[in-house]
Amino acid sequence: MAMEVVKGENTITQAASEYGLHPNQVRQWKDHLLSLLPVLFSGRSKKTNKERNQIEDELYRQIGQLKVEN
Repeated sequence: MAMEVVKGENTITQAASEYGLHPNQVRQWKDHLLSLLPVLFSGRSKKTNKERNQIEDELYRQIGQLKVEN
């Protein structure tokens, strides 16, 4: 739905009435999508996912160590 508005296939009002939503909600989704697009296509998200995986691995390691100590 927000994609339809971003692509210009529908206006915010048309999309809102079609899906039974308030136009402000559709506008917020559109704005949110537009704010995320540069990150999605920049390659930075891969780095972010890699960093997140490293943090999760470290936390799981710490949990395992604490279980052994208990």
